Amino acid sequence: MFVTEFKNIGHQEQVRCDPKYRYFYDIKKEKTIDNEDIKYPLIPLRRIIKLNKTKNLKKGFLEEEYILIELEDIEPGSGEIIRERIITEIGSDKTVFGDSDILISKLMPQMGHIILNDPNKKYIGTTELLGFKIINSNVNKKYLLYILLAVRNSFEYLTSGKTHPRMQVSDLLRIKIPLPPKDIQEQLVSQIEKIEAKIKEEKQRIIPIQEVIDDVFVKYGVKSEKSKKGEFEVFTTNISNIGRQEFLRCGAQYRAFWDVHNGLLFNGKTKYPIIKLGSLMRLHKTKTLKKGILDKEYILIELEDIEQKTGKIINNNRVVTEIGSDKIYFGDADLITTKLRPYLGYTILNIPELELIGTTELLPFKVNKDKVYPEYLKYVLLSPEYLEKSKFLMYGKKHPRIHPLDLLNIRIPLPPKIIQEQIISEIQKQEEINDKAKQRLNDYRKQINDLIFEYLTNKEERK
Repeated sequence: MFVTEFKNIGHQEQVRCDPKYRYFYDIKKEKTIDNEDIKYPLIPLRRIIKLNKTKNLKKGFLEEEYILIELEDIEPGSGEIIRERIITEIGSDKTVFGDSDILISKLMPQMGHIILNDPNKKYIGTTELLGFKIINSNVNKKYLLYILLAVRNSFEYLTSGKTHPRMQVSDLLRIKIPLPPKDIQEQLVSQIEKIEAKIKEEKQRIIPIQEVIDDVFVKYGVKSEKSKKGEFEVFTTNISNIGRQEFLRCGAQYRAFWDVHNGLLFNGKTKYPIIKLGSLMRLHKTKTLKKGILDKEYILIELEDIEQKTGKIINNNRVVTEIGSDKIYFGDADLITTKLRPYLGYTILNIPELELIGTTELLPFKVNKDKVYPEYLKYVLLSPEYLEKSKFLMYGKKHPRIHPLDLLNIRIPLPPKIIQEQIISEIQKQEEINDKAKQRLNDYRKQINDLIFEYLTNKEERK
């Protein structure tokens, strides 16, 4: 609880009076760290970095090759790029990062999509990533990366927007971070890099769940071959085909999925019957909770609380009695997946006893358990084919979505339940190995954070 003055609203570029925003400026005084034992000055980011002048590329064919970096290609909170794609064509406008030093996402910035830029690699990426130049010669580039990742939770105070919360550049540049002498920064970076080497070794034990699903589905005959990157297709179709779906769409990718791939998720042969998803699950009619005070406690699940492409809830501790925007109550639904950017793999199993609610971008489904296990459908929706082909069905430029009717019309193989059990068991075994390795990674990440604060609070010992 706090009290502020009305005149404070005019002190920032954004005229905002919401509590979290005012709390950051009027109570926290723009500090990202409250620890009074910090021994070094707190410097606003505007004295460390500035927004870099970058150019935009319009969608279409490019004059040269670039390396594409989207948000899903960045591991949240680690500063690592997990995938690079060489491209000569783009489907939407992109930013050329040029000689920027550090890239920071304005979309859901608290997730930690922050990386160092490599000008030699000619990175381009989503317009949600902003490029900044370091203007302070007393700042080590890697120190800046590590400290921003360490304090990223503070960014949530500055976001605005219901479904896609963003942070304004003017607010980002006002936040204050500790700035030790450069030699101390370099010592800290050197120690962190030793831990990063252990993290790299541990990561080798983790097999991405898409690879596991791919191998297991082939092993049990769900599909006949492993997934491979889609190739350029040339096809003709009849205009009469447009009327065979609920939506009168003639986009090339949309028509390719229905007219060339016949609505099939997996290419090649299978020894099992082909069934529409709509025959196995249905959209669950549940209540929408209006913003404001709730009738009881619920656990809120936002997209950032779900680990991308794994089907794991990474935070189910957010108990709420009030919400700032409408939410969906999951109730006794079996399976939850997202309609927004389905290629990110936000698909989870519901936990009814936890009384979960979530963003309206999440769709709850009831599963026909006489025919199929919810776990099997979860792995289907986490398969590399779904993550790739769901892009064919999306609509919307800035916030692409898949419509539930298109999702339910996708056709998949349905093995007997005894085979489904074996498939689920094999995938879960590797998931357990991955989870243990990820726990060790979390321990290493905690060591990094502890090390940062140790360096920042022991000034005399570091001289």
